[in-house]
Amino acid sequence: MKIKKALGIFAAAALMAAAALPFSASAAENAVNMIGIQDEMRNNVGETDANCTFEIKDGALTVTVGSENTTGQAECYIMAETFDQSVFNFESMPNLYWDVSGNAKWDLWIRCNNVEGSDDDAGLIKLSKLSGSPDGVEAGKGSVNLYEAINNDDILTMSDATNTTLRVVKYVVYGQPGDSVTINSLYFAAEEQSEVPVNSGSGSTSEATSSDASTSGTASKAPTSSSQVETGESVLPIIGITALAVVASSAVIVSAKKRK
Repeated sequence: MKIKKALGIFAAAALMAAAALPFSASAAENAVNMIGIQDEMRNNVGETDANCTFEIKDGALTVTVGSENTTGQAECYIMAETFDQSVFNFESMPNLYWDVSGNAKWDLWIRCNNVEGSDDDAGLIKLSKLSGSPDGVEAGKGSVNLYEAINNDDILTMSDATNTTLRVVKYVVYGQPGDSVTINSLYFAAEEQSEVPVNSGSGSTSEATSSDASTSGTASKAPTSSSQVETGESVLPIIGITALAVVASSAVIVSAKKRK
């Protein structure tokens, strides 16, 4: 009797775990968060917080033009391989959504493994240009089908969009010292999401070189093992626990039949 009871409890626990895991995994696959973590953010090579300051708090990124910045443009960046997910299908997640507040215009520059260009920027994706706001994007909520915009652009060309690897993500603020924006949310998805998984910093922590973060001619880097595994590692626990639940359930059924 005790064995049957134990098997029943074991089966119930396994089934509950199997039911919970696919939900969390599918939620993570619905969107690719473009806001990283504080420890992985960087100033441009040769610059300090006198040029640009940044802070990530509660999943939102605030970028401020530094006190000694005289260029009217502040930039900071992150290597996308530090994201929890940096490899995705651009065709199935074509839209970029944002929610930004602040007193300045902003921009987002991205380098991917599969986008090239015929100009000096050599394939740099600029949100301002592709969204029809060449002088910078106004603070507020917005979205753009970036996949479509890239394909319709007369300079940028995209190869295999089904296996897009993000390389470098740069956040730009246009304004005078003290001007800032807070990027409350920024993500790729097929449709607008009510909640986007926050990057936990489980990716690689490698430093960027000057060419990695450059706005022209960023060298493409092969995905690290962490970024390659990240897109599929959640599959194994789901399969394993589901199989375990089936085995446990079968054991209970067999036990019940024997009792008859």
